[in-house]
Amino acid sequence: MMDFKHSHIESIWSPGWFKAKAQIYSNVAEWGDKEFDEVFFNFSNPKAGWIEMSIYIDGERLHTFPLSAALDPFNEMRIWMEDIANDFKLSADLNIDAEGRNIVLHYERVSLSEVIVRRKYVHEDRDKDQWASYNAVTEPESGLFYIYDTDTETVPVLCYCQTKQLLHALYVGLLNYASRSESKSQIKHGWYYLDHTDDNWTLYNTIKSPLVEWCIYSDHGYRHLRPSFNPQTKIKETVHMWADWGDGLFWHQRGGCCGNADKFYVDTDETEIDLSSMPEVRQWYDEFNNRFPEVPWPTEDYRTWLNRGWELAKKIRLLLPESVDMFYEWKRYRYIYDGNETGRDLPHIVPDLRTVESDLSRFNLILF
Repeated sequence: MMDFKHSHIESIWSPGWFKAKAQIYSNVAEWGDKEFDEVFFNFSNPKAGWIEMSIYIDGERLHTFPLSAALDPFNEMRIWMEDIANDFKLSADLNIDAEGRNIVLHYERVSLSEVIVRRKYVHEDRDKDQWASYNAVTEPESGLFYIYDTDTETVPVLCYCQTKQLLHALYVGLLNYASRSESKSQIKHGWYYLDHTDDNWTLYNTIKSPLVEWCIYSDHGYRHLRPSFNPQTKIKETVHMWADWGDGLFWHQRGGCCGNADKFYVDTDETEIDLSSMPEVRQWYDEFNNRFPEVPWPTEDYRTWLNRGWELAKKIRLLLPESVDMFYEWKRYRYIYDGNETGRDLPHIVPDLRTVESDLSRFNLILF
């Protein structure tokens, strides 16, 4: 942990803050060809208008700070993530005011690899074959993520991570937090401004961003391929596609199975989603269900199966009402809590391609 003392009368943009940043880049220059760190965010249950936000790097909790309902930061969090996704600026800052305590979250795209990646900005009327030649990706988009806290007078978090991993951990983590049945009632009653809504999906829709979802899963990382989006419908329900033995495939956010590979149900308009026109869903699911749980599934075979399911999930998402979000499987984040190794399964959000205005033939949303 780096310690940068400054006067309490200094603002976060003071010379002390710039001195701290200078030390950061001096340290980064010594890293060399560093491997990527994994970022994880955890949010506590709301209490008396406060939510604690903890940040873990490679499984270790490095910093915890409060979010205040009086100065609600969630809309700014979404804007910050969209700034990162847009890539209009070299860096993006999020200043969280916790009633006088300021926490700055900073992200900027940086490559520590010796490989030079050149971006070519060309006119959008080129054909698909020409696009491919300009979109050869030699390494994942990456950057520096660090935090400055005026209360602790430190830079407690400094890491080198993949852009998509950072966005997935924060964006999907927040959506999952806002939709979990066990926390929704606490969010409504413990976070004052959410107590004035009947549908109890205010936080979820505040975070919701088709642009961020596209950035996380698109294999096109360059701004000239960014699509435009239709106005989005407010989400009021979620369903989870997750294969379990015993003919269980779809699960409601309240908990409990709501369907199988042939059909499933959602509360919105009491809708039944009929999958009889997609027999490949049943075939895909049975490949899982007919296996013996105790028999290991070779990693590559399992990954291939997961990716096939992801393609099916994108098609099934188009059958759902636009107000019903869909999650698929999960990414496992492991971390240490109270001295014990634990973990959190963050599902993948399935983007609704109906929100994309641009030609979909130019885009490929990938899982692995």
